[in-house]
Amino acid sequence: MPQSIEQNNKYAKVVFEIALDKSFDYIIPSHLQDKIFPGSIVKAPFGEKVLDGYVIELTNQSNIEKLKELIEVSGEQVLLETHLFDLAKWMSEYYICPLGLVLKAVYPSYLKEYGKKRRNTDSIFLSLTKNREENIKFIDLIKGKATKQADLMTHLMRRSEVYIPFDEIKESVKTDRKVLESLKTKGYLEIFTETELKKRDIQTSKYKYVDQLKVPNLTDDQASVLNSIYDIIKSNIFSSILLHGVTGSGKTEIYLRAIEKTINDGKQAIMLIPEISLTPQTEERFRKRFGDCVAVFHSRLSDIEREKEWRKMRSGEAKLVVGARSAVFAPFKNLGLIVVDEEHERSYKQEESPRYNARDVSVVRAKMAKIPVILGSATPSLESIHNYQAGKYNLLELPSRVDNRPMPLIHVVDLAKEVKEEKQWVVLTYPLREKIRDRLEKGEQIILFLNRRGFSSMAMCQHCGYVYECPSCSLSLTYHKSIEKLTCHFCGYMIPRPVFCVKCGSTELKYTGMGTQKVERILKSSFPEARVLRMDSDTTTQKNSHFELLNQFKRGKADILIGTQMIAKGLDFPRVTLVGVILAESSLKLPDFRASELTFQILTQVSGRAGRGELPGEVVIQTFMQSHPSVTCAVKQDYHLFVTGELSARKSLRYPPYCRFINIIISGKDKKKGEWTGVQLAKLIQRTKPVSCDIKGPFPAVVHKKNESYYWNIMIKSENIYDINKCIRLAMSKCDKLYGIKIGVDVDPYYMW
Repeated sequence: MPQSIEQNNKYAKVVFEIALDKSFDYIIPSHLQDKIFPGSIVKAPFGEKVLDGYVIELTNQSNIEKLKELIEVSGEQVLLETHLFDLAKWMSEYYICPLGLVLKAVYPSYLKEYGKKRRNTDSIFLSLTKNREENIKFIDLIKGKATKQADLMTHLMRRSEVYIPFDEIKESVKTDRKVLESLKTKGYLEIFTETELKKRDIQTSKYKYVDQLKVPNLTDDQASVLNSIYDIIKSNIFSSILLHGVTGSGKTEIYLRAIEKTINDGKQAIMLIPEISLTPQTEERFRKRFGDCVAVFHSRLSDIEREKEWRKMRSGEAKLVVGARSAVFAPFKNLGLIVVDEEHERSYKQEESPRYNARDVSVVRAKMAKIPVILGSATPSLESIHNYQAGKYNLLELPSRVDNRPMPLIHVVDLAKEVKEEKQWVVLTYPLREKIRDRLEKGEQIILFLNRRGFSSMAMCQHCGYVYECPSCSLSLTYHKSIEKLTCHFCGYMIPRPVFCVKCGSTELKYTGMGTQKVERILKSSFPEARVLRMDSDTTTQKNSHFELLNQFKRGKADILIGTQMIAKGLDFPRVTLVGVILAESSLKLPDFRASELTFQILTQVSGRAGRGELPGEVVIQTFMQSHPSVTCAVKQDYHLFVTGELSARKSLRYPPYCRFINIIISGKDKKKGEWTGVQLAKLIQRTKPVSCDIKGPFPAVVHKKNESYYWNIMIKSENIYDINKCIRLAMSKCDKLYGIKIGVDVDPYYMW
């Protein structure tokens, strides 16, 4: 081993935002000696490149010779609180993810400015004004006539940001201000300077309809639950509280009062919600109660907005943050409470590295900070119920709706019988049509749920059986009638609606299945007088589109709201008296051991949108599988019956929560290299795995090809997560890294296709 370098020098251990699970030593140059601390963001030479890195430790010794010097340090000195840094290290270990990638998720990107000038406030930002469907129609219209405009629109649609810096794209799309001004004149583009954008963000951050919120009286159940939570908050100890309350039982009021108690005690709180679509209603409720001390944090904010909200939290101006999963990393210095609403929701699980579950990270962060965490749901996950049964969680229950309002009356319609009688596929059965007609006549509102967007799920030739698939992914294309195109919902590939089969030339093309667009078309045809809104990922691509659609419905500007899972939970519309589930078992067909649990949760949650006001509610569930336990238990509104049966089945199969799953994902454009890497990695894990650990694979992923890359899975089942994690880390360090092949690890996976 090389001799240690002189003691009087200072060194920094740095991790990078790369798939290498190790730190690297660097010399701290004299002019940076007083500027670098653990937590500092730095630029450092790495091979022939210069990379962003994070200082995780300072030391007076290094066993590495010929060290390089750090180049620069971020102009804004930010030190992570001890427990937040410890949380990042725990995530790195538990989720088998390099610490640099975890810290990338924890730190806001704007901090990587290294003392340079901020972006010129006259820099230009672009934002599309229309939704995806309208943009596609316009691009088709101008193709061949205004090529530069079409290219720019196409490029902007591929970006996830709401506001896109013009400097970043003008070279790649070869455009100029003349093109921008033309699109602005036509109403498809907005142009802002950074100064204008900041003013706009400040102006739009306030809600238009915020008025004084009347604080409701608590029910006896609510008062009992709240007293228990107050006792835990006063004790200043860690506690995981599982709040199981039926839909409409007043869980939000419990959250509000627990957070109010925390803020009054001089501490800060995190409120996690699962869907961006819930942010407007939730933010409005919390702003009404707490005013300007509320920060909002989620992926649909612009970089400027995210920076503003992060600074607000960091400075202590914000006492509460409301947001999606990334809000769990709020830089609060005096955190007192974390609340996770709809704790069962899959959207808390991130599907790219670091593949963390914000619910579980919340529990660990609360434990490190020695504070309570509340996990609330009408349908708690089986993992959380198992933790309660094991004595890890405290269970509090709200078994009844507020004001003694009845639970909705649920009807089941047998689709097999309807199809047999009608001799064709029925989207809206007679019982559902009649109830829709009745609600429209009474001036009441209706929600229709279908967990599939688009018009038809696939295009198939009836002559030869050919199914149109994405050339980059092993997925069938979905037909979108409003734009007359077939689209891949994974990579965005798109082709015009075909006139004849590309394989045999037949014109007998059939569009099978259904989506929200088809339901919308049938509704408008059947009830032309009805005002219909559709809410899915095609109609909510623009900034504030979730808020605008929900606000229209809330204010009675529409009679019927059609939507996917984004309307299934959390929304509270007192005038909704009818909920229709178009096809109950769409999620039961997923290749997923949690399919039954997911179906039960969705049916229970969406049913809970009915009858939340003074008027009673009804639910119509259309299904081919009326005897399936997920359906029968949802109809009976019997959560405990479903949990008992499902836990028994999981235990007999040795499935979570009675063991842990780990999915190792190997991907690459070379199919043979990917499979070879998977075989070698599986052999290496087999050599050191615990006896109780089962390893399957490598086998092709259900969606074997995505975006031109092939995917292989190695599925591991183990009772001790930390023992198998060590084996996986060791195997990955010894596995030959073939060029172009990536290896990812998903601990506690939710999606395995």
